[in-house]
Amino acid sequence: MRLTLCTGLCAMLPHAYAEDLPILQAEPLIVTATRVPTRSADLLQSTTTLERGAIAILPRPDALHALDGAAGFESAQTGGLGTLGGIFLRGTDSDQTLVLIDGIRVNAPTDGGVPLNNVPLDAIERIELVRGNVSSLYGSQAIGGVIQLFTQREQRDNGATVAGAIGSLHTGKAAAQVSGGNDITRFGFGTSYLTTDGFSAVREREIPSFTTRTEDLDDDAYRNASVHANLAHTWSANHELRASLLHTRARTEFDGSFENRTLSELTVFALNSVDALSESWTSRLTLGQAENLARNSLDSTATSKFATKNQQLTWQNELRLTPDQTLLAGIEWLRQSVDSTTAYDQVSRRVTSPFAGYYLKHGAVSAQFSARHDR
Repeated sequence: MRLTLCTGLCAMLPHAYAEDLPILQAEPLIVTATRVPTRSADLLQSTTTLERGAIAILPRPDALHALDGAAGFESAQTGGLGTLGGIFLRGTDSDQTLVLIDGIRVNAPTDGGVPLNNVPLDAIERIELVRGNVSSLYGSQAIGGVIQLFTQREQRDNGATVAGAIGSLHTGKAAAQVSGGNDITRFGFGTSYLTTDGFSAVREREIPSFTTRTEDLDDDAYRNASVHANLAHTWSANHELRASLLHTRARTEFDGSFENRTLSELTVFALNSVDALSESWTSRLTLGQAENLARNSLDSTATSKFATKNQQLTWQNELRLTPDQTLLAGIEWLRQSVDSTTAYDQVSRRVTSPFAGYYLKHGAVSAQFSARHDR
């Protein structure tokens, strides 16, 4: 067992990205940009990757700000930890950037938002950011680009890690992770907890007003508890089945005369099967669900509720025609629903999306063609 203890959780640390790390390692394969594992040097899209080593030293504990400093990316938040946040990629709005966790869509079908402010970085192994329109692969929500988060992967070596941190404003954090297995079956499980008393965004000179009350002078606390788990089983050298789960539960306090507390839950489950049916044909099947719940209240009085769900099934096939040419073909079924105190004319919808692509890499020449139809 390895024990790590650090202090000064709120200290400002320099951002470090995967391409800046002075570590000699094989060039990583990027999945998000083309939907096919591709070397970063062969990509036509502008892409940034963030590996676990760089994620672990980021100054903020949540995924919302993990990519701050990356070209073309900005994030904004309405207050302290846990408050509403938005991501803006190449000038587009939050609902024009698709966010995936282990291949599963997590954007809300109502406003397109995603609670990255409540996703702890302790659960994240890798982040891929693709800048620019990739709607021909992922649909209209990917106008600005795609951000994909991969949860912590299981390890073949048995082991456990425990970490803790403390900071100002009564901030404390604890995390633990265990993993083990062998070449056939591997598992990983982790949990984390973050607490802080926060601060008040309201000053006494602003009291009273239409949107603030005297009670808003108190500190706005934040609590976040999360668990993540992974299980992988390799049937043979050509067949692997992987399951992953991420669940976060957060309580956020903020200032307001109509609502001042939110209980948020995010649950993402993914089941992935990768089968090399021949030397040139690889089939990938992904089944999963992302559920986002937000219950708002004014002190102890419930005010509103938003519960959205994405249920997804994707079948993708990659056919390597030659060492320089790859053909992609697949279909995606998506069911989205909302359960809310707000009345919507439609509370569910189904989307069927066939897609295809062709990739060429020959010497200094690279080409990519892709098409998608959403119904």
